[in-house]
Amino acid sequence: MIGDVTYDVRKKWKDFLKIRTDTVTYKIFQGICTFVLVDLAWIFFRAESIETAVSYICRMFATFDARDWLNESLFEMGLDIKEVYLMVFLVFFLLIVSLLQEKMVIRHWVIKQNAVFRWVIYLVSVFFILLWGIYGEDYQQTQFIYFQF
Repeated sequence: MIGDVTYDVRKKWKDFLKIRTDTVTYKIFQGICTFVLVDLAWIFFRAESIETAVSYICRMFATFDARDWLNESLFEMGLDIKEVYLMVFLVFFLLIVSLLQEKMVIRHWVIKQNAVFRWVIYLVSVFFILLWGIYGEDYQQTQFIYFQF
């Protein structure tokens, strides 16, 4: 909805600033904007009231400190060092897959490979899903997000 409402204004700004929409950086910017808007929308979806959601968003931005990413306080927020390494690795993995998908259809490339290589890819994928799908003995399942419906 926000995109539709702001379409004319955004088009005027793009024309005025001569922004090319066929570049990788523009697509990355669009992805970041979509991600932020979806995240903010989820806050309103989960909050008990609009007032609570607005309060939460205000507190979220008021307490942001970029230095938290450089010291060990990130680990006090519930992540341990292994999870941070895993997160960084998976972000780079997704970035590489995304870049490859722009050049080729990965599924077609895998299908063209020998059967042994294809099965190695399948089994390694299943292994990683099983390995990283559960977070160890201390894993506690959280309440399902749609439990209220």
